[in-house]
Amino acid sequence: MNVSGSITVGPTGNGPLDGPVALWIDRLTGWALDLRIDAFVVWPPDSGTTMIEQFAGEILPAVHEATKQRS
Repeated sequence: MNVSGSITVGPTGNGPLDGPVALWIDRLTGWALDLRIDAFVVWPPDSGTTMIEQFAGEILPAVHEATKQRS
């Protein structure tokens, strides 16, 4: 599933994936478990690597762990 949004420090934005790391983890974990989505392709809002590094280093491992525990 292609996903896009902004990882923020602080409040949640208007989009389903505009918010802090915890929001991303919760939302992607829910989609993985409830909708059986097993792959996420992230589309960052800019060309920098910060969001990709945060997605790969923090969010994906947490989603993987959460889905392992609940499946």
